[in-house]
Amino acid sequence: MPPRPITPALIAVFIEVCGNMYLGTYRNQANKVLRLLYEDFLPMIPKQGIDGKVRLKTLLDDFIKSGQIPVADGREFDK
Repeated sequence: MPPRPITPALIAVFIEVCGNMYLGTYRNQANKVLRLLYEDFLPMIPKQGIDGKVRLKTLLDDFIKSGQIPVADGREFDK
């Protein structure tokens, strides 16, 4: 099933909010899924979803380079 124009934006939000915990919980499988998104999913995104594609590509580029996803703002409280 081809992605809808909104799909990359929804995935980007998931990665921003839950990506750190997802990666920590499902280390190997999460790596595989994120690399699959980068290599196979991004080229399939329709032109109408270009804004979400750029945002998702930036997040995935950062992950590929560092191997980590930062903790979402507001997730950790100051003590």
